[in-house]
Amino acid sequence: MKAYKHRNLYKQNFIQKFFKKLPKKNFILEIENYLDEHEDNLNELSYDSLSSLVSKYKVNWSRSFENNKRQLFEAYLDKVLEDEVIEDSEHKALKKLQHFLQLKDAVVNNIITQKTHKIYKNKVTELTKDNYLDDSDKLTLEKIKKDLLLSDETANQIYAQTAGKILEQFVNNAVEDGRLSPDEEKQLEELQSNLGISISLDDKSKAVLEKYKLYWTIENGELPTIDSDINLQKNESLYFKTNINWHELRTVTKRINYTGGTGRIRICKGVYYRIGSVKPQRMTEDVLTKIDTGMLYLTSKRLIFIGTKGNKSIKLNTILMFEPYSNGVQIEKATGKSPMLGFSDNVEVFSMILSRLINETM
Repeated sequence: MKAYKHRNLYKQNFIQKFFKKLPKKNFILEIENYLDEHEDNLNELSYDSLSSLVSKYKVNWSRSFENNKRQLFEAYLDKVLEDEVIEDSEHKALKKLQHFLQLKDAVVNNIITQKTHKIYKNKVTELTKDNYLDDSDKLTLEKIKKDLLLSDETANQIYAQTAGKILEQFVNNAVEDGRLSPDEEKQLEELQSNLGISISLDDKSKAVLEKYKLYWTIENGELPTIDSDINLQKNESLYFKTNINWHELRTVTKRINYTGGTGRIRICKGVYYRIGSVKPQRMTEDVLTKIDTGMLYLTSKRLIFIGTKGNKSIKLNTILMFEPYSNGVQIEKATGKSPMLGFSDNVEVFSMILSRLINETM
């Protein structure tokens, strides 16, 4: 593959001939033709030849043609990277070309970085597509890193970012159902070991994974028990406790309307006598009212409430149904008043445990 090719120059138009001016676009074409002639040995590039072309076309080479310079440099770099190796002689040739084109170090470094990083990233992707990196693969990456003149820090960063996406995708697929099973957790550990990297999670992400593990355990494993600070019955286990507000529906009077036929007779100025009868009619409605505040306990047999005004207990087998909300759970009992348990922390955990326990009592 050749980086450059000889190009025919544009002919002068009538006006250019009349004013004896050369087509400015021929300047870059002559530069490329010159590079084409010396492509096999860029160390022979002559600054005198460049100066001659600059004078011939009367251009400001040092401050203009930035895009053209980049394109000419990239063309040769692409040729060098065709075999994914930057040899010493090629590295020197690139330096010579940079100076000839008068490109700044920052520009050249950016061009080389983009292309070499892309090659290394593609190789990492290829070698880790089976979610495994063996010793042979590691040696391959080590060789490519040296061939591309990448530092250890750069290569490690590229590898961590690329392989890290594999771990990220695995985690996303594993918790898509909002659960993390022991098998999935084991596979994640094996994947991290196979790729030689560890997944980095912030505190929030760790908490989410722990919650998904708990969800799976609640639905499929042995329910985790917690220590009780109240006396429980024999063979009764405690699974959940939290502070709540105990609400119940109460009938309250909203207003009183008066009905019935009435009339009045004027006796004298400002004095009237009312006749007929007036009957009051009460307008009422059911309002959810806070009854008490205290601690709720969910055990293997019942719901226990220890309040400031009194204690209550609901056997699980008397619960007809329940409905969770973001700020609590509505309990429907077979008999008696059905409470609304007001709390916001871990409502979903409470509901999942309660659902499992109710199903097991059926």
